[in-house]
Amino acid sequence: MLLRQDLGLEAEFRVALEWSFANRIMTWLQRRSGPAPSPARTGLARVLSALAAPFSVFGSEISSLQAEVFGASGEYARAVLTGLGQRLAVLPCVLALEALADGGLRERGCINPAAWLGPDDWASRLSARGIRFDGHA
Repeated sequence: MLLRQDLGLEAEFRVALEWSFANRIMTWLQRRSGPAPSPARTGLARVLSALAAPFSVFGSEISSLQAEVFGASGEYARAVLTGLGQRLAVLPCVLALEALADGGLRERGCINPAAWLGPDDWASRLSARGIRFDGHA
């Protein structure tokens, strides 16, 4: 929603696992479950999560979040955040809670992350928590 509303971008989100075989299975199961959201997809996610749990000991502690943008005229940009532990998804919420607690964020309600902090502020706050940023445009 924010990408379309603020930047005029259509976006597609994908999850990738460390094992290529697991990625192929997930892709196949996703195609079979139909469009999201659906009760079948929710059930599938629960089953896959339970099946994957025993194999989590074989993964690494590295987490990664990557975004790629492809322009209509061939432009390309990539941003990658990496860190240790599985915390990248929740870290923006932690930063917002800290700002609420210390009085640095006075607004209330649903706040657009792009309007709250500029790119340099986001980068410095993530860097302070050991998150590394790599980008290419």
